[in-house]
Amino acid sequence: MDIQPISLLVHYFCIFAGTINGEASFVKVNSTVNWTDAQSHCRDVYTDLATIESTADVNAVRSKAWIGLHDDLENSWRWSLNDSSFYGQGETTFRNWYTNEPNNLNGQQYCVALLSGSPYNGEWDDRDCDDILNFVCYNGKNNYVDLPRYRIHPSLLTTTRNNISF
Repeated sequence: MDIQPISLLVHYFCIFAGTINGEASFVKVNSTVNWTDAQSHCRDVYTDLATIESTADVNAVRSKAWIGLHDDLENSWRWSLNDSSFYGQGETTFRNWYTNEPNNLNGQQYCVALLSGSPYNGEWDDRDCDDILNFVCYNGKNNYVDLPRYRIHPSLLTTTRNNISF
């Protein structure tokens, strides 16, 4: 019996990389969109855009991508996932800005991207919300999933995710 097609089918939908820190789970979506579209997708398919609560989360994501932090009012940064039941003490206040950020360049930077590679190493940059980037969603499970650039019906992702245990 050849199970390779089944293995390839699972790989086609998503790549599982296991538990990242025991506290939060992330899905990196390899499609580039603006911050608002990223937030909508994360809310429709998962929970919300990723909330980065610690250095461990920064190290887990390590990818240039939108995260859930945004400037609701001038210099009033808050997380997209605005439900206090998801957070422990101090988890909403963690910040990892790159040098001289946030700077609101040209008065148009109200959304946040996690930056990868040297010299950034997971530090954050305030960006124009219309910039086009990959994004990271919070999915409420203890695993990290890297989705390739395929159009996949959300029900298939849920079925696949719920039938695989870690």
